[in-house]
Amino acid sequence: MASQDSVPDLEGKSRENRMVSRWSLEQRYYDACASRAYYAALQAARAALERHLRIDTEGMSHANIQAGFNDAVRRKKLPCDTLLHGKLNELMGFRDKADYGPGRVSERIARLAMRTTEEFAALLSSEGNHADA
Repeated sequence: MASQDSVPDLEGKSRENRMVSRWSLEQRYYDACASRAYYAALQAARAALERHLRIDTEGMSHANIQAGFNDAVRRKKLPCDTLLHGKLNELMGFRDKADYGPGRVSERIARLAMRTTEEFAALLSSEGNHADA
């Protein structure tokens, strides 16, 4: 059973990573932007799973969090648009290139990662800014 006490912490981590991602984009650190964007979205997804479905995500692998989130979005069990289905996986691909791959993340990909992370923030926020599917 997930602890509701962890949700504000996860949301705070998501906000912090989003701010660092935005700063990195502004400074043209595109690899750092993509990496932090992924973690911002991952923490937002964890918060949504814990708040709405009472799933304890502590200790879960990234793959299991992604699968659980994608399943919940597909089944419309979360108060967010179904367009977020698969977006964590896409962001992880960007992060993998940024952190481990040859070459660099382009500005276009960094901007896409940042935009996607903002969608997670808007659609999964605790302030009630949820989009209906």
